[in-house]
Amino acid sequence: MPKFNDYSACADVPEMMDKLATMYPGIFDGFQPDKVTCIHVHGKKSKFPIKVSAVKFPYSIFSDSQVFICEVYAEEWQGLTAKKKALAVFHTMCSISQGAFDPESKNYAKRRKPDYSEFAEVLSASGGKIDWLNDDFGVNNPLDGLPVEITTALEARVAATAGQATEEAGEGEEAES
Repeated sequence: MPKFNDYSACADVPEMMDKLATMYPGIFDGFQPDKVTCIHVHGKKSKFPIKVSAVKFPYSIFSDSQVFICEVYAEEWQGLTAKKKALAVFHTMCSISQGAFDPESKNYAKRRKPDYSEFAEVLSASGGKIDWLNDDFGVNNPLDGLPVEITTALEARVAATAGQATEEAGEGEEAES
């Protein structure tokens, strides 16, 4: 059973999510940072500093306003630079499906499966640095703004990915008929 001091409130990640969603509306269309609860997890280790999970039944009964919970591993988080923190939040936001905050969507409370598109989005945002979590030399900070060509490419990729998901959903419905 967890002790109360194993978890604490986390305010900086929701602020970053809000800034990123505002700065890049074409990439994070429909993203609602106020529906993501973030907590610091103490005394546990993780390879990645943030883990996102959907609030599912039966817990959703008690928290109908929250769709996701982000567990921010405090020890790993404290050791990150501002660039790495911003990219970790960007990466986490990219892992949440388009339409995940819309209760009428098939993607409600769903995460994206890790794929090439998600990897390419984070790679583009980082400035082409694959190992941005371990080495931030030459890495972009998305909170400082990304070059226009990267933002345009990311928005186009997100739109194409959303279009593919819509087509696949349509094919699934035709197959059922």
